[in-house]
Amino acid sequence: MGRTALNQNMNRHQTRSVAGVRVDNTTLSDILEDIEKRLEKSGVEQRTILPICTINPEFVVQAQVDKTFMNIVNSSFVSVPDGFGILLYGLLNRAPFRQKITGIDLIFSLTALAAEHNYTIGFLGGKPGAATRTLRLFQEKYPAIKAWADEGPMVSDSFFTPGSLNNITRSLQKMPSISTTPDLRIAIEDLLCQTDILFVAFGAPKQEYFISNLPFSKREAHISPLVAVGVGGSFDEISGLVPPCPHWVEQAGGKWLFRLVTEPWRWRRQLRLLKFIYLTFVLQIRKMFYNATSTRKFKISNRDPESSS
Repeated sequence: MGRTALNQNMNRHQTRSVAGVRVDNTTLSDILEDIEKRLEKSGVEQRTILPICTINPEFVVQAQVDKTFMNIVNSSFVSVPDGFGILLYGLLNRAPFRQKITGIDLIFSLTALAAEHNYTIGFLGGKPGAATRTLRLFQEKYPAIKAWADEGPMVSDSFFTPGSLNNITRSLQKMPSISTTPDLRIAIEDLLCQTDILFVAFGAPKQEYFISNLPFSKREAHISPLVAVGVGGSFDEISGLVPPCPHWVEQAGGKWLFRLVTEPWRWRRQLRLLKFIYLTFVLQIRKMFYNATSTRKFKISNRDPESSS
Protein backbone atom coordinates (compact mmCIF):
# COMPACT_ATOMS: atom_id res chain seq x y z
CA MET A 1 0.00 0.00 0.00
CA GLY A 2 1.31 3.41 -0.90
CA ARG A 3 2.58 5.76 1.75
CA THR A 4 0.65 9.01 1.89
CA ALA A 5 2.29 12.37 2.32
CA LEU A 6 2.03 12.53 6.11
CA ASN A 7 3.71 15.66 7.40
CA GLN A 8 4.93 16.42 3.89
CA ASN A 9 2.50 19.26 3.23
CA MET A 10 3.64 22.62 1.95
CA ASN A 11 5.14 24.00 5.14
CA ARG A 12 6.25 27.24 3.50
CA HIS A 13 2.63 28.45 3.70
CA GLN A 14 0.51 29.13 6.72
CA THR A 15 -2.45 26.91 7.36
CA ARG A 16 -5.89 27.66 8.70
CA SER A 17 -8.11 25.46 10.84
CA VAL A 18 -11.78 25.46 9.89
CA ALA A 19 -13.57 23.54 12.65
CA GLY A 20 -10.53 21.28 12.97
CA VAL A 21 -10.03 20.78 9.23
CA ARG A 22 -6.68 21.96 7.86
CA VAL A 23 -6.86 24.35 4.92
CA ASP A 24 -3.62 25.65 3.42
CA ASN A 25 -3.20 29.32 2.60
CA THR A 26 -1.42 28.87 -0.71
CA THR A 27 -1.69 29.70 -4.40
CA LEU A 28 -2.09 27.59 -7.52
CA SER A 29 1.27 28.67 -8.91
CA ASP A 30 3.07 27.64 -5.72
CA ILE A 31 1.35 24.23 -5.76
CA LEU A 32 2.37 23.61 -9.38
CA GLU A 33 5.95 24.61 -8.65
CA ASP A 34 6.16 22.26 -5.68
CA ILE A 35 4.55 19.35 -7.57
CA GLU A 36 6.94 19.78 -10.50
CA LYS A 37 9.92 19.56 -8.16
CA ARG A 38 8.60 16.44 -6.43
CA LEU A 39 7.73 14.63 -9.67
CA GLU A 40 11.30 15.05 -10.82
CA LYS A 41 12.49 13.03 -7.82
CA SER A 42 12.86 9.26 -8.01
CA GLY A 43 14.67 6.37 -6.38
CA VAL A 44 12.51 6.13 -3.27
CA GLU A 45 12.19 2.78 -1.49
CA GLN A 46 8.41 2.80 -1.78
CA ARG A 47 6.19 5.07 -3.81
CA THR A 48 4.78 8.10 -2.03
CA ILE A 49 1.26 9.37 -2.61
CA LEU A 50 0.78 13.13 -2.60
CA PRO A 51 -2.96 13.61 -1.93
CA ILE A 52 -4.59 16.95 -2.70
CA CYS A 53 -7.93 17.79 -1.09
CA THR A 54 -10.28 20.53 -2.26
CA ILE A 55 -11.98 21.75 0.92
CA ASN A 56 -15.53 23.06 0.78
CA PRO A 57 -18.18 23.37 3.54
CA GLU A 58 -19.36 19.79 2.93
CA PHE A 59 -15.86 18.52 3.81
CA VAL A 60 -15.94 20.41 7.10
CA VAL A 61 -19.37 19.08 8.06
CA GLN A 62 -18.46 15.50 7.09
CA ALA A 63 -15.26 15.69 9.12
CA GLN A 64 -17.19 16.46 12.31
CA VAL A 65 -18.85 13.02 12.23
CA ASP A 66 -16.04 11.10 10.51
CA LYS A 67 -12.73 11.51 12.32
CA THR A 68 -10.97 9.10 9.98
CA PHE A 69 -11.92 11.38 7.10
CA MET A 70 -10.65 14.37 9.08
CA ASN A 71 -7.33 12.63 9.67
CA ILE A 72 -7.01 11.81 5.96
CA VAL A 73 -7.63 15.43 5.00
CA ASN A 74 -5.33 16.83 7.69
CA SER A 75 -2.47 14.53 6.63
CA SER A 76 -2.78 15.35 2.93
CA PHE A 77 0.03 16.88 0.88
CA VAL A 78 -2.00 20.02 0.44
CA SER A 79 -5.62 20.98 1.12
CA VAL A 80 -6.90 23.98 -0.79
CA PRO A 81 -9.82 26.36 -0.12
CA ASP A 82 -12.54 25.46 -2.60
CA GLY A 83 -15.84 27.14 -1.90
CA PHE A 84 -17.15 30.58 -1.01
CA GLY A 85 -18.04 29.42 2.49
CA ILE A 86 -14.41 28.59 3.28
CA LEU A 87 -13.21 31.95 1.95
CA LEU A 88 -15.88 33.78 3.95
CA TYR A 89 -14.85 31.92 7.10
CA GLY A 90 -11.32 33.17 6.61
CA LEU A 91 -12.50 36.75 6.15
CA LEU A 92 -14.69 36.64 9.26
CA ASN A 93 -11.72 35.41 11.28
CA ARG A 94 -9.44 38.13 9.85
CA ALA A 95 -7.30 35.44 8.25
CA PRO A 96 -8.22 35.62 4.54
CA PHE A 97 -7.04 32.98 2.10
CA ARG A 98 -4.78 34.11 -0.71
CA GLN A 99 -6.68 32.31 -3.46
CA LYS A 100 -9.68 30.10 -4.10
CA ILE A 101 -8.56 26.89 -5.84
CA THR A 102 -11.16 24.53 -7.26
CA GLY A 103 -10.95 20.99 -8.57
CA ILE A 104 -11.43 22.33 -12.09
CA ASP A 105 -8.53 24.76 -11.58
CA LEU A 106 -6.29 21.86 -10.57
CA ILE A 107 -7.38 19.66 -13.48
CA PHE A 108 -6.64 22.30 -16.12
CA SER A 109 -3.36 23.41 -14.54
CA LEU A 110 -1.99 19.94 -13.78
CA THR A 111 -2.99 18.63 -17.20
CA ALA A 112 -1.10 21.51 -18.83
CA LEU A 113 1.88 20.66 -16.60
CA ALA A 114 1.63 17.00 -17.63
CA ALA A 115 1.59 17.91 -21.32
CA GLU A 116 4.64 20.12 -20.87
CA HIS A 117 6.71 17.56 -18.93
CA ASN A 118 5.42 14.34 -20.50
CA TYR A 119 3.74 13.11 -17.32
CA THR A 120 1.00 10.47 -17.52
CA ILE A 121 -2.38 11.37 -16.09
CA GLY A 122 -5.47 9.35 -15.19
CA PHE A 123 -9.11 10.41 -15.07
CA LEU A 124 -11.18 8.16 -12.81
CA GLY A 125 -14.83 8.60 -11.81
CA GLY A 126 -17.62 11.03 -12.59
CA LYS A 127 -20.93 10.36 -14.32
CA PRO A 128 -20.99 7.63 -17.02
CA GLY A 129 -18.90 8.89 -19.92
CA ALA A 130 -17.65 12.03 -18.14
CA ALA A 131 -14.05 10.85 -17.65
CA THR A 132 -13.70 9.73 -21.27
CA ARG A 133 -15.20 12.94 -22.62
CA THR A 134 -12.93 15.00 -20.38
CA LEU A 135 -9.91 13.09 -21.63
CA ARG A 136 -10.91 13.65 -25.27
CA LEU A 137 -11.22 17.37 -24.71
CA PHE A 138 -7.68 17.51 -23.34
CA GLN A 139 -6.38 15.26 -26.12
CA GLU A 140 -7.72 17.77 -28.63
CA LYS A 141 -5.82 20.52 -26.84
CA TYR A 142 -2.68 18.43 -26.18
CA PRO A 143 -2.52 15.73 -28.91
CA ALA A 144 0.63 14.12 -27.52
CA ILE A 145 -0.54 13.87 -23.92
CA LYS A 146 -0.20 10.49 -22.20
CA ALA A 147 -3.42 9.67 -20.36
CA TRP A 148 -6.15 7.12 -19.62
CA ALA A 149 -9.74 7.44 -18.40
CA ASP A 150 -12.37 5.26 -16.75
CA GLU A 151 -15.66 6.07 -15.05
CA GLY A 152 -14.83 3.73 -12.19
CA PRO A 153 -17.30 1.97 -9.89
CA MET A 154 -20.77 3.13 -8.90
CA VAL A 155 -20.65 2.67 -5.14
CA SER A 156 -22.46 3.84 -2.01
CA ASP A 157 -20.97 6.24 0.53
CA SER A 158 -20.19 3.35 2.87
CA PHE A 159 -18.28 1.35 0.25
CA PHE A 160 -14.85 2.84 0.94
CA THR A 161 -13.84 2.39 4.53
CA PRO A 162 -10.46 2.48 6.26
CA GLY A 163 -8.23 -0.32 5.02
CA SER A 164 -10.65 -1.28 2.25
CA LEU A 165 -7.98 -2.53 -0.15
CA ASN A 166 -10.12 -5.50 -1.23
CA ASN A 167 -13.02 -3.19 -2.06
CA ILE A 168 -10.72 -0.94 -4.07
CA THR A 169 -9.31 -3.93 -5.94
CA ARG A 170 -12.80 -5.13 -6.83
CA SER A 171 -13.87 -1.63 -7.82
CA LEU A 172 -11.12 -1.42 -10.43
CA GLN A 173 -11.72 -4.90 -11.81
CA LYS A 174 -13.98 -3.73 -14.66
CA MET A 175 -11.58 -1.10 -15.98
CA PRO A 176 -10.82 -1.95 -19.64
CA SER A 177 -7.08 -1.49 -19.25
CA ILE A 178 -6.73 -4.21 -16.61
CA SER A 179 -9.78 -6.48 -16.85
CA THR A 180 -8.09 -9.04 -19.10
CA THR A 181 -5.06 -9.48 -16.87
CA PRO A 182 -5.06 -12.72 -14.81
CA ASP A 183 -3.32 -11.22 -11.76
CA LEU A 184 -5.61 -8.31 -10.90
CA ARG A 185 -3.50 -6.79 -8.15
CA ILE A 186 -0.39 -6.66 -10.34
CA ALA A 187 -2.45 -5.12 -13.14
CA ILE A 188 -3.71 -2.36 -10.85
CA GLU A 189 -0.21 -1.71 -9.55
CA ASP A 190 1.17 -1.53 -13.07
CA LEU A 191 -1.50 0.93 -14.16
CA LEU A 192 -0.85 3.19 -11.19
CA CYS A 193 2.90 2.75 -11.61
CA GLN A 194 2.60 4.33 -15.07
CA THR A 195 0.55 7.25 -13.75
CA ASP A 196 2.06 10.46 -12.39
CA ILE A 197 -1.11 12.47 -11.73
CA LEU A 198 -4.46 10.86 -10.88
CA PHE A 199 -7.76 12.72 -10.75
CA VAL A 200 -10.42 10.88 -8.74
CA ALA A 201 -14.03 12.03 -9.10
CA PHE A 202 -16.03 9.84 -6.71
CA GLY A 203 -17.10 12.70 -4.47
CA ALA A 204 -16.18 13.13 -0.82
CA PRO A 205 -15.48 11.17 1.29
CA LYS A 206 -15.24 8.21 -1.12
CA GLN A 207 -12.47 9.69 -3.24
CA GLU A 208 -10.36 10.55 -0.18
CA TYR A 209 -10.73 7.03 1.25
CA PHE A 210 -9.87 5.60 -2.15
CA ILE A 211 -6.72 7.68 -2.52
CA SER A 212 -5.53 6.92 1.01
CA ASN A 213 -5.76 3.16 0.32
CA LEU A 214 -4.26 2.95 -3.16
CA PRO A 215 -2.30 -0.29 -3.64
CA PHE A 216 1.38 -0.21 -4.54
CA SER A 217 4.12 -2.79 -4.53
CA LYS A 218 7.75 -2.63 -3.47
CA ARG A 219 8.76 -3.15 -7.10
CA GLU A 220 8.44 0.58 -7.71
CA ALA A 221 11.79 1.77 -6.38
CA HIS A 222 12.62 3.76 -9.52
CA ILE A 223 9.56 5.95 -9.86
CA SER A 224 8.45 9.35 -8.67
CA PRO A 225 5.53 10.12 -6.33
CA LEU A 226 1.90 9.88 -7.43
CA VAL A 227 -0.09 13.11 -7.20
CA ALA A 228 -3.69 12.11 -6.44
CA VAL A 229 -6.38 14.79 -6.51
CA GLY A 230 -9.98 14.43 -5.34
CA VAL A 231 -12.02 16.53 -7.77
CA GLY A 232 -15.67 15.73 -6.98
CA GLY A 233 -17.98 16.52 -9.89
CA SER A 234 -15.40 18.38 -11.98
CA PHE A 235 -15.46 15.89 -14.89
CA ASP A 236 -19.22 16.30 -15.22
CA GLU A 237 -18.86 20.04 -15.61
CA ILE A 238 -15.81 20.00 -17.89
CA SER A 239 -17.38 17.40 -20.18
CA GLY A 240 -20.64 19.34 -20.41
CA LEU A 241 -22.79 16.64 -18.80
CA VAL A 242 -23.94 19.29 -16.33
CA PRO A 243 -24.33 22.98 -17.22
CA PRO A 244 -21.31 25.07 -16.21
CA CYS A 245 -21.85 27.70 -13.59
CA PRO A 246 -21.48 31.25 -14.98
CA HIS A 247 -18.25 32.85 -13.83
CA TRP A 248 -19.93 35.87 -12.26
CA VAL A 249 -22.30 33.65 -10.28
CA GLU A 250 -19.39 31.61 -8.93
CA GLN A 251 -17.42 34.75 -8.07
CA ALA A 252 -20.42 36.04 -6.12
CA GLY A 253 -20.55 32.83 -4.10
CA GLY A 254 -23.76 31.58 -5.72
CA LYS A 255 -22.58 28.34 -7.28
CA TRP A 256 -24.42 26.30 -4.66
CA LEU A 257 -27.69 28.04 -5.60
CA PHE A 258 -27.02 27.57 -9.33
CA ARG A 259 -26.47 23.85 -8.77
CA LEU A 260 -29.63 23.63 -6.68
CA VAL A 261 -31.67 25.24 -9.48
CA THR A 262 -30.16 23.13 -12.28
CA GLU A 263 -30.03 19.92 -10.21
CA PRO A 264 -32.92 20.07 -7.69
CA TRP A 265 -32.15 16.57 -6.42
CA ARG A 266 -29.11 18.07 -4.66
CA TRP A 267 -31.30 19.78 -2.04
CA ARG A 268 -30.37 17.27 0.65
CA ARG A 269 -26.68 17.99 0.09
CA GLN A 270 -27.29 21.72 0.38
CA LEU A 271 -28.54 21.18 3.93
CA ARG A 272 -24.89 20.71 4.84
CA LEU A 273 -24.35 24.36 4.03
CA LEU A 274 -26.78 25.24 6.81
CA LYS A 275 -24.89 22.92 9.15
CA PHE A 276 -21.63 24.60 8.15
CA ILE A 277 -23.08 28.05 8.86
CA TYR A 278 -24.31 26.90 12.25
CA LEU A 279 -21.03 25.16 13.02
CA THR A 280 -18.84 28.12 12.12
CA PHE A 281 -21.21 30.61 13.82
CA VAL A 282 -21.08 28.67 17.08
CA LEU A 283 -17.29 28.50 16.90
CA GLN A 284 -17.07 32.22 16.23
CA ILE A 285 -19.29 33.04 19.24
CA ARG A 286 -17.26 30.72 21.48
CA LYS A 287 -14.05 32.33 20.31
CA MET A 288 -15.37 35.83 20.97
CA PHE A 289 -16.63 34.77 24.43
CA TYR A 290 -13.31 33.11 25.26
CA ASN A 291 -11.32 36.17 24.19
CA ALA A 292 -13.56 38.50 26.16
CA THR A 293 -13.32 36.29 29.27
CA SER A 294 -9.55 35.95 28.98
CA THR A 295 -9.13 39.72 28.61
CA ARG A 296 -11.29 40.35 31.69
CA LYS A 297 -9.36 37.83 33.78
CA PHE A 298 -6.08 39.35 32.66
CA LYS A 299 -7.20 42.84 33.69
CA ILE A 300 -8.39 41.62 37.08
CA SER A 301 -5.17 39.69 37.77
CA ASN A 302 -3.03 42.71 36.87
CA ARG A 303 -5.06 45.28 38.84
CA ASP A 304 -3.02 47.30 41.35
CA PRO A 305 -4.02 46.07 44.87
CA GLU A 306 -3.68 49.62 46.30
CA SER A 307 -6.06 51.08 43.76
CA SER A 308 -8.71 48.56 44.69
CA SER A 309 -8.50 49.25 48.44
